[in-house]
Amino acid sequence: MDFFPYLHSEPRIVVRDNILNLKECDAIINAAKGLGLKRNKINVDNKQVDDPTRTSQGVYLLSHHMIGLNKIFSHISTSMKVPLGYSEPPNVQR
Repeated sequence: MDFFPYLHSEPRIVVRDNILNLKECDAIINAAKGLGLKRNKINVDNKQVDDPTRTSQGVYLLSHHMIGLNKIFSHISTSMKVPLGYSEPPNVQR
C-alpha cells in the first residue's frame, strides 16, 4: 500500500506529486474557466455571503460538466486509491 504525506486526517487531505501532465491540467483549468470562476463566499449564520476581503475564485466541476474530463478524474481516482464516488466533486480554485 502506498502512503502519502498527510496534510490533515479529517477530512483526509494528502499530497501526491506528478499525477497529471500539463495537457490534463490545462483541460481542467479550461473547463473551470469555461464555467466561469466565481468569487468564493463565506458562511455567515448558515448563509453564503460575499466577503470583500476574499480574493480567491473557484468553481465545482459537477458530473454534467465533466464530459471529456472523466478519463482524467478516473486517473486521479486510481492514483489516489479512492473511488470517485467517495469524493466531493472536483473543485478548481484560483
